[in-house]
Amino acid sequence: MASSESYCEITVHQDRSTIVPENLSDVALQFTVVETLKLVFSLAYYLWKRPQLAVASARRGIVEGDDEEGHPLNHVNGFYEHTPDRSLVVQSSPRWHPMQAHSGARIPRYVSIGMVVVLAALLAHANYIHSIAEHFYGPFSTGFALSISTLFTLAWLFSFFIWVIELPQYQAVFTQICGFLVIQAGLTTVAASQTPYITLLDLSFSVSLTLALITCIYRTPHNISLEALHTLLFAASLFINLVLLGIHNAEVLATPHDRFSFWVFLQCVGQVALDLTGLLVIYAMDAPTLGVLASLGAAIHFLSISFTTGVFSGYVAVGCLIVIIASVSYFIYRKDDEENYLTLKAGHGMAFITQVLSAAFLLIVGVHIVIASSSENALVLRYADVKPAKITDLISDSLVTCRRKPLLSTSWYPHERSYHAFDDVLLIVFFSHARYDVNLESYREVYSEFFPNIVLVGPRSREDAGFNHSYDVLVDSYEAEEDLHDPDFYKMAGRMAHHMLYTALDAYPCYDGYLWAPFDTMLNIPRLQQFNQNLFWYHSPFGTYVHNPALGDAAANANKSRHAPPANISPDPALNLTATWKGWQTDWWWGDPHVGLEVCMQAFRRVPLAMRENLAALTNGTTRLIGGSADTLYIPGRHREVFKETLGTFLETMCFLEIATPTVVHLVAPPEEPIQFVDHWWIWQPPFNASFVRQKWDEGFEVDTFHTFHWGDLEADGVWRGNPAHKPDVRKLLAQSAARQNVDFRLRLPNEQ
Repeated sequence: MASSESYCEITVHQDRSTIVPENLSDVALQFTVVETLKLVFSLAYYLWKRPQLAVASARRGIVEGDDEEGHPLNHVNGFYEHTPDRSLVVQSSPRWHPMQAHSGARIPRYVSIGMVVVLAALLAHANYIHSIAEHFYGPFSTGFALSISTLFTLAWLFSFFIWVIELPQYQAVFTQICGFLVIQAGLTTVAASQTPYITLLDLSFSVSLTLALITCIYRTPHNISLEALHTLLFAASLFINLVLLGIHNAEVLATPHDRFSFWVFLQCVGQVALDLTGLLVIYAMDAPTLGVLASLGAAIHFLSISFTTGVFSGYVAVGCLIVIIASVSYFIYRKDDEENYLTLKAGHGMAFITQVLSAAFLLIVGVHIVIASSSENALVLRYADVKPAKITDLISDSLVTCRRKPLLSTSWYPHERSYHAFDDVLLIVFFSHARYDVNLESYREVYSEFFPNIVLVGPRSREDAGFNHSYDVLVDSYEAEEDLHDPDFYKMAGRMAHHMLYTALDAYPCYDGYLWAPFDTMLNIPRLQQFNQNLFWYHSPFGTYVHNPALGDAAANANKSRHAPPANISPDPALNLTATWKGWQTDWWWGDPHVGLEVCMQAFRRVPLAMRENLAALTNGTTRLIGGSADTLYIPGRHREVFKETLGTFLETMCFLEIATPTVVHLVAPPEEPIQFVDHWWIWQPPFNASFVRQKWDEGFEVDTFHTFHWGDLEADGVWRGNPAHKPDVRKLLAQSAARQNVDFRLRLPNEQ
């Protein structure tokens, strides 16, 4: 039952977010199993109890001449004994409403059956809304919504039956709501912002209406016994869930369900016990009391999870204590209800006006909430890709002081992640030219399995690929134009690409590290996972090698001839390199008058003296800069701010990418921290694919990364087209690399789902 499930599962400290299925077919299957078990239990109890109570009724001397066989369901619980017109004792009992006692009015069978069918539909709706709410919002927000449903339940009971409780009890219910608000004040989650809050209102409304209807059924005399009504209720609920199951997954009835395990079945059995316990609480006490008990159980559950896992939040502790104190206060003032049976009543004067306004408000607003929630939830379930929100995750998230911006890349990988080495690293992929086409799609497909956080930076958006791709790229067009006509000022498109690095670092704080590489650099993931994410990575001339089992022992690893060429140390900046510079492709960029060493020194002199002295200590006390490929660089997150500021100093000039970026690395890296050497290769002759790596392996080298890697080829007609064969070949290469180094590397096989 939706209401009793929602309440009771919290009462017994069950974290439902751990069992919320991945789609609605899973939800429908679990609900169907629960309703089946309840129906079996109820029917068995009905058949076992009926003959016993029939004998007991006969012994009590039922009036002869009554057609007992005409009302067989009444034998189940000796219903005649509790019917006003059959028992003088009952007529005089204060537990019966006077109008019922004297009139002997009982609800006709067709009305009773109709009430049960409506209740079954409400339960099914509340079930699904509860699952959606807890999946997207988590147990804290769901507990808050359920505490509000207690208040709504009181409003329903007052509007139609003038059923009231003591004033301190109303205060206790409001205080419980305030306790959950305190918890919510300290908790924030990105996932919750992706689904409409009207779902929580729908949950509150649906559960309250369900509880009010259960109360009405329990406290109204029927021509059908209570046990029979339960059996009818569970049968109707089972039928509705079977229909929903068929709608959400037409094939699930005919095929085995992979995610329905024995453990899930045991959880369903436990849920049955919770549902029946919830009904017992409503029958023996009342529906608002069930709501208060549920909030009390939720508070105890939250506190126990918080303390046992060591994930503690002051907001959670204070909020839960408020809820617990309010619950105790409620039960202190609770009195046994002298009027067990309810009838529709109208008050006098202001009481009647309040009734009418309350009922109208509940009905009009409630219908609007249900309709709006249904349409919104349909969109959420269709497009949202959010993992269930767990208690520990929500508390941990609330303790985060630096909050990451959401990235589209988190949804690029369509399968369950089994690789987590770079979960806290941002991969910054830059494009010097706006030639995204096949390169971007192939890159995303291969590397999104290993990097959940990827930002693509380029000089232009992908609007040519349509709206769905218009936000794929973080656009940065600073000095991105290319002009190769003037041999004296060769404007290469990527000459200021470090501005893109600055933009990405500035836009996306809060990561443990940042890996910078262009789209046409191949990444050897099994090698990179062995690097220390607290240190800089670069093919520095002063770098420390990361041990590679494939190269042999420590001596072999330390042999410089077994590694890729390092970056270069600049000539003395005091020399007039411009006068002797022979131009691009003949000389390197040191002497270029527009982007070379002379320009870079303008920024270098503005860097703090301590940083310049650190770099000078590496070059025998001389003033030197570092130059080389900037196609693979890792920046520890703790150095992000100082790296960004220092890089910004160089960006105030036109200092070339491959001088500014390596120099900043060596200026910022603390002297006591080694720079880990990346075996990075820069090639300009084919093969521009995985074959290059295998060739280097055969020659006794390692390839951590290399540039240029082509995801496609320029074909005979002059059109660049992607080669789909490169994607499985790269994956095969990564598996071979892991085997060479004997490292743990979980790669999803092509046939895995």
